[in-house]
Amino acid sequence: MKTIAIEKVLPGNKEPIIDLRTPKEFEEDHIPGAMNFPILTNDERHEVGTLYKKDPDRAKNLALVYGHQKLTDLQEKIHTFANEGYQVIFYCYRGGMRSGLLVKHLYSLGFPVLQLEGGYKSYRNFVREKLALFGEKMNFIVLHGYTGVGKTEILTLLDKKGLPVLDLEGLAQNSGSVFGEIMYPGNSPSQKYFESLLYFTLSSIAKDYCFVEMESRRIGKVTVPEELYQGLVNSTNHVLVKTSLQNRIALIYHDYVTDHTLTEEDLLQKIQRLKKILGKEKVDTLTEALQTKDYEKMIEILMLEYYDPLYQKSLKRYEGNLAEFTYENLAEDLFSWLDSRNFSKNFKRE
Repeated sequence: MKTIAIEKVLPGNKEPIIDLRTPKEFEEDHIPGAMNFPILTNDERHEVGTLYKKDPDRAKNLALVYGHQKLTDLQEKIHTFANEGYQVIFYCYRGGMRSGLLVKHLYSLGFPVLQLEGGYKSYRNFVREKLALFGEKMNFIVLHGYTGVGKTEILTLLDKKGLPVLDLEGLAQNSGSVFGEIMYPGNSPSQKYFESLLYFTLSSIAKDYCFVEMESRRIGKVTVPEELYQGLVNSTNHVLVKTSLQNRIALIYHDYVTDHTLTEEDLLQKIQRLKKILGKEKVDTLTEALQTKDYEKMIEILMLEYYDPLYQKSLKRYEGNLAEFTYENLAEDLFSWLDSRNFSKNFKRE
């Protein structure tokens, strides 16, 4: 039986990877791009695990029975990959019984298969180590600015031009605020899978720098790993983005109203959460603006009374270390500003 270390698989793997763990384990985290072919279903794994505590031998035999029932379908899949010239990499949690027995069996039949050494656990340790290194070595060009100045839009424009971008909000599926999930109606990833996505995104960047929006360490339900977050905070390249209040209101209106179907009840609940911070009078004004669909007024109040004061506090730590980019028309002004900065030479990690 042949094995392969995670360091020889990532980054840049082109071989099919099959995750043999349960759907529940796979959903929590997996190697992005891997296919889930559970040898044991969620219920079967629970049954085998419970039995193992009492009788390990019977538990192993039961696992083999459940696994054997699925073997025909798996062999057909492996045969297809083999005909296309691929070797198939299998992994389970620790590189133990699930992947070990299966790979040994398939290898004895002549299939081109490999077992990932250490299984998912080795992959997980690999991701955490690499993220820490990215925090130390990647030159982050960090965008700051009040809500609505267009930081996410800047990242989108840069990405379309082929420049390296790390979109933390996109990976987290949350814009990191009270109303954060409105922009991302899909489910947020687990913490572990968020870190997998971070690793795969950063490892795909061929440059030694990338653009990123400054976030709180916690974004919705997930948290940026400490070493990586410190890489953002300690970067020598911070950019403060500025534009008019009118532009900011228009952008937020477009992102949160035009492009999304808002539920008044849901928004009302979120507004009520701000009562301790803004006070009853301002929350009542926001509620009235919501009920009359005066979204521009609602956005302006939230910006000036809630978001801007919060952001002013976070900006203080970067005073004296902020380049400024002020625009009227973002699409027209952004690349002119970048050209004037000659960023490929000036944005170097010190």
